[in-house]
Amino acid sequence: SHLGAYARVIQDLNRQFPAWAVRLEDRAAEVVGADAREHALAHRVVVGGAFARDTLVEAGIAAAKIRINPYGVDWATFAPAAGLRAERRPFRFLYVGSVQARKGVPVLLEAWRRLAPASAELWIAGSAGPRERELLPALPGLKFLGQVPRAEIPALYAQADVFVLPSLFEGFGLVLLEAVAAGLPIIATRHTGAVELLRNSPVGELVGAGSVDELAAALQHWQGEPGVHREKILAARPRLEAEFSWEAYGNRWRQLLEEKA
Repeated sequence: SHLGAYARVIQDLNRQFPAWAVRLEDRAAEVVGADAREHALAHRVVVGGAFARDTLVEAGIAAAKIRINPYGVDWATFAPAAGLRAERRPFRFLYVGSVQARKGVPVLLEAWRRLAPASAELWIAGSAGPRERELLPALPGLKFLGQVPRAEIPALYAQADVFVLPSLFEGFGLVLLEAVAAGLPIIATRHTGAVELLRNSPVGELVGAGSVDELAAALQHWQGEPGVHREKILAARPRLEAEFSWEAYGNRWRQLLEEKA
C-alpha cells in the first residue's frame, strides 16, 4: 500500500486515540522521488488486495497497470479439527498480530469496552512494546496472551469462535486466510485484504476502518451459535481453497509473466 495513504491513516488515528499516537517519520525527498520513478517505469504493479490498489490509484498510478494477486495459505496446516466446539466455555473472539495502533488494536479495545459482554472473551495474541502493554486495559473477558510461537498458532485458532482483524493499514493480512482455513468466520476492515476473501462468501463481515461503532455491532452480531458459522465456512472451503492456495497464487503470477512476455 502507498505510504502517502499511510500518513493520512495515522494522522486520523492519532486524533482518535492520542494515547496510542504513532510518530510519522519524514521521508527524504530523494526516497519519495525514487518511489514515484519506480511506479512510473513499471509495466505492471502487483499488489495483494483492493485496498493496496486503491491507495496506489489515489497516488496517481495508472489503474490499468495494477494487478491484484491475493496471497495463499497452507490449508492443511490450519484445517479445523474434527468434532464439535468444547462445551461450557465462553464464546471466544481472537486477534492475532502485533499489538499496535496501525493494526487497529485501540479500536478493538474500545469496541470491546462498549460491548461489555457478560459471556464472551477476547483473546489478543501478539508482541507488544512496553507502552502498548501499559495501554491494555483490564476489561471483563479480555485476555492478553503475548507473542505465541508460530507452531502453536493453529491450536490457538482451534480454541476460538470468531477471528477479528481491525487493521487500518495492510497489504494483505495472512492471518485472515489462516483463520478461515481453521474454520473461523472473520470480522475485518476493508484495509486488510478481506475484500477479496469475503467477496460472495458467507465467512464474515467487513467493517469500516477505525469505526468503533461498526466493530462493536459486528462483534455483537457474530456472538452466536458457532456451529452455524462452522457449517457455512466448511461449505465454502473448497471454493476458497481453490482461490487462496499458494498454488493458485503461483499460477496467477505465471499468467502475469506470460501476459508481458
